Amino acid sequence: MHNIEWKTELSVGIKNIDDDHQRLIELTNKLITAIDREIPQKEILKIFEELEAYTHYHFKREESFMDTACSSEDMSEQIRKHKEQHRYFTAKLSILKETLMHASTRSVSYEIVEFLLHWLIDHIINEDLKLTQCLKTNQPNKLSLLQRTGDTLKKKTSLQQRLWFILALPLLFFVLQSLFISYNAYNKYSQLQEVQDITRAVVNINNVITELQKERVLSIDYISSDYHHFHEKLLQQRKRSDQIIAQSLYSRKILKAHVNIDNGILAMQKLKKIRTAIDTQQLSKKENLTFYTNFIETLIDIIKDISYLPVNSLDQNTYSPLLLLLHLNEIHGLIRNEGITCLEVENTSRERFSRLLNSSQDYYKAFSILAPKYLKDAITQIDISDNTLHIRQIQEQILKGTLHGNEAAQTWFSVTSQRIEKYKVVIKQILQKIDHDAFLEKKHFATLILTVWIIFILILLFIGISIYLFKKSILHPIEVLTSALHKLSTGDKSVHFGTVNKKDAIGKMEHAYNHLRRSLIKADYNNILMELQELKTQKYERLSAEDPLTGIFNRRAFMHALESEIVQVKRSNTPLSLLVLDIDRFKQINDTFGHEIGDLVLQYFVQRIRELIRNNDIFARIGGEEFALLLPDTSQEEARILAERVIQQIELLDLTHIVPTLKMTVSIGLSFYEKNMSSRALIQKADKHLYKAKNTGRNQFFG
Repeated sequence: MHNIEWKTELSVGIKNIDDDHQRLIELTNKLITAIDREIPQKEILKIFEELEAYTHYHFKREESFMDTACSSEDMSEQIRKHKEQHRYFTAKLSILKETLMHASTRSVSYEIVEFLLHWLIDHIINEDLKLTQCLKTNQPNKLSLLQRTGDTLKKKTSLQQRLWFILALPLLFFVLQSLFISYNAYNKYSQLQEVQDITRAVVNINNVITELQKERVLSIDYISSDYHHFHEKLLQQRKRSDQIIAQSLYSRKILKAHVNIDNGILAMQKLKKIRTAIDTQQLSKKENLTFYTNFIETLIDIIKDISYLPVNSLDQNTYSPLLLLLHLNEIHGLIRNEGITCLEVENTSRERFSRLLNSSQDYYKAFSILAPKYLKDAITQIDISDNTLHIRQIQEQILKGTLHGNEAAQTWFSVTSQRIEKYKVVIKQILQKIDHDAFLEKKHFATLILTVWIIFILILLFIGISIYLFKKSILHPIEVLTSALHKLSTGDKSVHFGTVNKKDAIGKMEHAYNHLRRSLIKADYNNILMELQELKTQKYERLSAEDPLTGIFNRRAFMHALESEIVQVKRSNTPLSLLVLDIDRFKQINDTFGHEIGDLVLQYFVQRIRELIRNNDIFARIGGEEFALLLPDTSQEEARILAERVIQQIELLDLTHIVPTLKMTVSIGLSFYEKNMSSRALIQKADKHLYKAKNTGRNQFFG
C-alpha cells in the first residue's frame, strides 16, 4: 500500500497548520507501514498513541487560530461545526484505541487505518482548506507599469474592443486546439481504416491456411495409398486452394507495405513444383508433410508480424490469443495426420504423436493465460464437448497401441476434423470482432471531429453574445477566475481564493471554484483508500485459503501454489521437491482419545513442522491427517535430509501433557520434479512412495 504524499495543493497558507498536517500525514504513514510489515501489536499501539497526542495538539492550535482570525459572522456557524467535528473525532480516537488494544486480527487494524485515512483526507481537504477564506490579502497601493497600461487601455478603447482583444487569444487557442484534435482524430480514423484492411488481409491468410491444411491431408492420403486413391478429391481441393490464393492478391499488396511476406510468396511459388512432384511420385510422405507444415507456419508468422505493427495497438489483447489458436489448430492438423499414420501402419513409433499432444497442451495453457473470458469460454465449450472426449479416448488407445485399422483411422479423421472446424469458427469470430471494433472506433472518431466543431461554433456564438452582456465591473474578476480555471485544467491546484463575497455572482463563482478545487484534490487521494480496500480484500482471500484448524494452506490453495511453482521451475530450471506426510494411526488416536485430542495432535504436529521449514516452503493440510510440504529450490538430497529430520522430531514430540501414553510418528513419501512433469504426476509419485512407507513399517520415508 502506498503512503500519502504531502503536496502543495494541500497547503492552507498558514504555516503552523500546514506543519501540523504534514506531521499527521507522517504519523499515519508510519502506522500504515507498521501494519503492512505486521510488526508486534504493542509497537503499533505506541504509534497510534503518538498520533492521538499530536491530534489533540493540532486541534488546540487550529481552534486558537480560528478564534482570532475567523471572527466574522459569516464564518461563525462554520467554525462551530468545525469544532464539533474535533470533539467527535477526539472521542472516536479513544474508542479506536480501545479496539486496537484488544484486536485479535490484522483486519481490525486495517479497518482502523481506513477510518483514519478517511478522516485525515476529509479534515484537510473539505474543512481546513476552507480556512483560506480567513486570510486577508494586502494589495500594494502603488500601481505597476502593467497596471497603468491596463488603465490607459481602458480609457482609450471601448468595452467591446477590450473584450474582443481579451477574448481573441483564448479564442485563437481554442481554434488551434480544435484543429489539433481534429487532425489527431482524422489520423486515428485513417489508422483504423488501415486496421480494417489489415484484418481483412488476415482473414484471407487464414482462409489460405484452412485450404492448405485440407490439401495437406489429401496429399498425404494420396501418397499413403501408393498414389491410387484420393487423386480426384486432391485435384478439386487444389483448385479450391488456388481460388482462395488468387483472392488474397489484394491482401498481398496491403501487407507488403507493412511486413515482409517474401517467404510466403516463395512458398506459394514452390507450391506448384511440390504438386508436380506429388503427381509424378517423386515426393515422400515426410517431405510432403514438411513442405505444407512449413508453408502454413510461414503464413502464421506473417500474422504474427502484423500483430507487432503500431497501427494494430488497438487489438493487442486479441492478436496474441489469435496467434495461439492458429498455432494450436495447426498442431491439431498435424495430430490428425500422425494419428492416421499410427492407426493405419502397425508398429509405427508413437513418439512424434506424443510430442504433438504435449505441444498442443503447452499452447492451450498459454492461451488460457492470455485469452479474454469470452474466448476462454468458447474454447472451453469445444474442450468439454462429446467430440473432444471421443478424441481423448482414441488418443489414449493410439498411445497404448491398442487400436488399428482403416475404420479406426476414418473415425479418427472425422472427429479431429470436427474439432479443427470448431476452432476455425472461433478464429473467424476473433477476426470479425477486430474488424467490428475498428469500425466502432472509426465511428467514434468521426463523431468526435463533428462534436469538436459543433462545440467550437456554439462557443463562438456564446462569446459574441457575451460581449454585449459583460460589464466593466466584472471584467477583472473574470480574468482572474479564468486564469485560475486554466491552471486547474492543467493540473495546477495551488491557486485558491481568499475572502469570498457570496452575495454577488463573481463571489459565488469563486466559491464554486474553491469547492471544485477541494473536490479534485480529494479525488487525487481516493486511490489510497481504494488500495487499502484492495489490501483488505487480499487479506480476506488469504484467510479463505487457510485450513481453519491448523492455520496453514488448505488443499485448494496448495494446488494453486503447486501449479504456480511448476511454472516458475520451468522458467528458472531450479529443483523442486514434494513431501506428502501422513500421521501414523491417527484414526486410532481419534477413536481412543476423541476428536478434541485428535485436533490438538494435528495442531502440535503442524507447529513442530513449521519450526523445521523455511519461510518460502509451502505447507498445507490436504486431507484429514495428510499434509503436503512443497520445497522450492530444494534438491533430492536436501529433501531427504529434511524428511529424516521431520521423522525424528515428530517421534521426539512430547504429548504427555495431553495424554500420558500418547505417542506420534509420521510416514513420508517424497517426489522430485522432472522435466515436463504435471502437478498431478508429482503428487501421485509422492503418494505412491507414502504408501510404500506406510506398508513397510511406518515412521519412515520413501522416495
